[in-house]
Amino acid sequence: MKFYAVRKGRKVGIFNTWQETKENVVNFSGAEYKSFNSMEAAQAYLNADKPVVDDYSDCDIIVYTDGGCRNNGVHKGGHVQKDDKAAWAYTIRCKDEACSIDGVGGERGATNNQMELTGLIEAIEMLIKKNWQNRKIRFCLDSKYVIENIDRLSTWKAAGWRNTSGLVANKDKWQKLEPLLQECTNKSFFWVKGHADSEGNNYVDRKLNEYMDDEM
Repeated sequence: MKFYAVRKGRKVGIFNTWQETKENVVNFSGAEYKSFNSMEAAQAYLNADKPVVDDYSDCDIIVYTDGGCRNNGVHKGGHVQKDDKAAWAYTIRCKDEACSIDGVGGERGATNNQMELTGLIEAIEMLIKKNWQNRKIRFCLDSKYVIENIDRLSTWKAAGWRNTSGLVANKDKWQKLEPLLQECTNKSFFWVKGHADSEGNNYVDRKLNEYMDDEM
């Protein structure tokens, strides 16, 4: 099933058929639209230009996740070295509990993308541990790599975790994330610009950098 997201058109939103979509974008100057394999990816596309704040009008829980590494790509050959520092972090903020739960960790020799995936995996595992996975959750990430590839998970899985280039990069992380995403029954994804004006994103970025500075 396809989901057609119209960001600029006669009517903005997500549509289930090309016929509906076409009526809103054809001959509309500056139309912006795209098709996706999942509702989450379509929502992330629509939400890309919206400011992200801790506003719980459309959710019960807001989750910020981030990942990063030091010296990624600056060595000869552009490869991460086994002693390079890498870390992930998340913060889960609840509407009615008026509390937050943080998580942070790291490892050496991991890439930025691996840590971005790990941060999201760890956050969802905590949501499940707290039995919050069925609440209305908004995930906020600055990783387009993660958000855009969530839409490809079903295709990759059906193809034996292969894409046109061969085995999917970070296959083990994606295989772990895929069933966890299914546990969250009412979720949306927002892309936020890193190191900008998102307090939550800046918070988790600071936490993972403090971890690399103080704990590794």
